Amino acid sequence: MAELFDELQEQCDEFEFEKILQEKFDSYNREFFDGKIAKQDKLLEQPKVWTWSASYNFESHRIKIHPELITGSHYSINPEAPIKGIELYIFDSLLHEMIHKYCVEVLDVKENDGHGPEFEKKCYEIAETLMLEIIDEKDIECFPLNSRPKYYYMGAWRTQIARMVGSRSWASLTFPDKTYPKQLGS
Repeated sequence: MAELFDELQEQCDEFEFEKILQEKFDSYNREFFDGKIAKQDKLLEQPKVWTWSASYNFESHRIKIHPELITGSHYSINPEAPIKGIELYIFDSLLHEMIHKYCVEVLDVKENDGHGPEFEKKCYEIAETLMLEIIDEKDIECFPLNSRPKYYYMGAWRTQIARMVGSRSWASLTFPDKTYPKQLGS
């Protein structure tokens, strides 16, 4: 019975977060894309590659946000981080994929890696609106995630944590139980 309850709770959480994502999609669409991106019925779906947090499929024209992000169980998320930090990470992942969708569907640009000149141009435009700095090409590949201030995700994005402590990979990092997020606020 407890397992059934947990499963139902997870489905409700997913349903509720899907609504939140759709609202954020609409908001970003108005703010950054003049409402030109076609809405899709579902955003919370597993990307083609299970390790990806989010993706845009250039053939199906679908954005997919990994459902494990909302539970903190995706490997790129620090499950001990505050929910708000995880939410900010998910919203920025959505924005990144929306830039891909805009380039393909609105500008009709087919770029090999998806991070070509039109993608870069849109990133700079959004960065100016959000008052973010784009330093180099790596910032474009993960925009806006790499352009956010040091503690923006409150320890939720493991890659950002690794960069803050000078490691090349978050996978080699270890943190004392439940202490890292608390240290962020101090």
